Amino acid sequence: MNKGSADSPLNPQTPPRLAKPIPRFLKATLVGGFLFMVPLILLIVVLKHGVELAGKVADPVTSHFPVHHVAGLAVTTVAALVLILMLSFVIGLAVQTSAGRRVREALEWRILGKLPGYVVLKSMLTGSTGLENESEVAVVLARIEDAWQLAFLVETHDDGQQTVFLPDVPSPSSGSVLYLPAERVRRVDVTLHQAVGVLRHFGRGSKDLLRGKLS
Repeated sequence: MNKGSADSPLNPQTPPRLAKPIPRFLKATLVGGFLFMVPLILLIVVLKHGVELAGKVADPVTSHFPVHHVAGLAVTTVAALVLILMLSFVIGLAVQTSAGRRVREALEWRILGKLPGYVVLKSMLTGSTGLENESEVAVVLARIEDAWQLAFLVETHDDGQQTVFLPDVPSPSSGSVLYLPAERVRRVDVTLHQAVGVLRHFGRGSKDLLRGKLS
């Protein structure tokens, strides 16, 4: 009597085929991309509602203007954008005072800082305006075993230890937090925007960006 073949469903030695796990880099890419998109989407939504609200405030004035469109935009929209810029400038002046800084820090610590990617996004926006001294995240080279890795310095402890965020590739908005001694962290003259660009391209561009900084 012939025994069941290896392909027979009655053969107990034939294990069921399981779906292959999703590659780690694919999961990191999807999760990192999502986390990076969240603050951008929130920013767009806030700006959209802000423009609508400012437009309602400006409409009683702009309705009397002889011109209704400027460069293809409704005068009310232009006035709303100008109003938002003026309000941003006034708030910017306010947060430079000691009381304003305390309010801003409390707001960021309790609410905004909990949003995925907020600190990185804020630092990128700050760096893009040339205000690097206001950036909360500095680009560094972190010594991990026998290699240097691009990382972000988040804060320095009282004892000299440094909190370093080690980003994933190609999704730098996710990664690991390390605590390293100062001698294993080297600041580099690189903007956050430049570092993120290199990381998203799997290190391509490092040759020019880090020229003379690795020795």
